Amino acid sequence: MASILTNESSTFMPTIANNRTRPAPAYVLDPYLIIMTSVGISIIIVNTAFLMIILLYRQLRTTPNVIMCSMSVSSILFALIYLIPRYFPASVDLICKLLPFIGLSLALIINLHQCVISCHRYMAVANPLTHRRHMTKRHIAIILVLVWLLPFISSSIPAIFYQPLNEGFCRVFGYDATPKLIFYSSMYTIFFYLPLSIILFGYIYIHITALILPKDRKLLKRGCWKYRIHRHRRVLIHTAIIIELHALCWVPFITVTIAWYGGFTIPNFRVLAEVLRNIALSYPVINPLVYAYCTSGIRRRILNLIGYESAKRPSTLRSTGLESSLASGVMG
Repeated sequence: MASILTNESSTFMPTIANNRTRPAPAYVLDPYLIIMTSVGISIIIVNTAFLMIILLYRQLRTTPNVIMCSMSVSSILFALIYLIPRYFPASVDLICKLLPFIGLSLALIINLHQCVISCHRYMAVANPLTHRRHMTKRHIAIILVLVWLLPFISSSIPAIFYQPLNEGFCRVFGYDATPKLIFYSSMYTIFFYLPLSIILFGYIYIHITALILPKDRKLLKRGCWKYRIHRHRRVLIHTAIIIELHALCWVPFITVTIAWYGGFTIPNFRVLAEVLRNIALSYPVINPLVYAYCTSGIRRRILNLIGYESAKRPSTLRSTGLESSLASGVMG
C-alpha cells in the first residue's frame, strides 16, 4: 500500500532487474509539484528569516528561541531534502528508497522540538530555580542531539528488517502491510502521540499553577491575584494557540495515516488524506510566524525592522516572580 505521508506512489522512476535505467518518460508537470514547491520555498524563506532575527539580536538568544532555531533548521532541511524533491522524477534508486524515511525523520524531529519547548516551559513554572540550574547550554545541546538522532535511527528499521535498500530497483508496492503498520504505529506513538501528551500536560499544569491554585493567600486578601491572572492570561492564551495549531495540523493527518496502513477506507478517503497531508506539511510555515507573534521580544524586533511606530515605544511590562518564569521560560 502506498504511503500517504511519504508519497511512495510519487513519480520516482524504478529500474529493471538488470539494473539498467529505463528511458526517461516524457515529463508532465504535476500540479502537486507547483503546490509543494511553493510550500517548500515558503518554509525556507520564513524559517531563514526567523533564524536571522534570532542571530541578529543577542538578547533574543534565550533557550526557547535557540530550540526554535534548531526546529527552523529541521524545517528548512525538510523542505530542501524532502518536500521539494519528492515530486521530481529521479532515476537514482537510492534516493527513491531513502527519501520517504528522511521525510518521516524530519517531520518527527520538528514535532519533538515542540515537545522540548513545552517541557522547558513546564519546568520553568514548576520549579524555576531548579530549571535554571539544570537547563544549562550543555544539557540543552545534549537534548537537541538526541532529538535529531533518535528519529533517524528509528527510521532505519524498515531498511534492516523488511524494506532493504540493496535491491536492484526501487520497489514501492508489494511489501507486507503488517510490518509497515506496526512500524508507523510505533513511530507515531513514540515520537508524536507521547510528546503531544507531554505538551498537553505541560500546558494544563501551567494553567492550573498560574490561574487556579494560588500559593500565597495574602495575595488573595490584597486583591493581587486578579492582577496576576490578568498579566498571565496573555501568555497562557499564546501558549494555547501554539499547542492547538500543532495539534490541529498534525493529529488528523497522523491518525488518517495509521488508518490508511491499517486498511481502513471510506469514500473519498484518498482526497481527505491528501488535504490533511497538505495542512500538516504547511505547519513549518505557520509555526514560526505564530511563535514570533506570541513572543513579545521577537514581535517587537520584527516591528522595529519594518518601521512600525508603536514598536519604538518602550515596553511598560516588567516581569517579576512567576511572570518572569513564564515570560523567559515559557515564551522566550
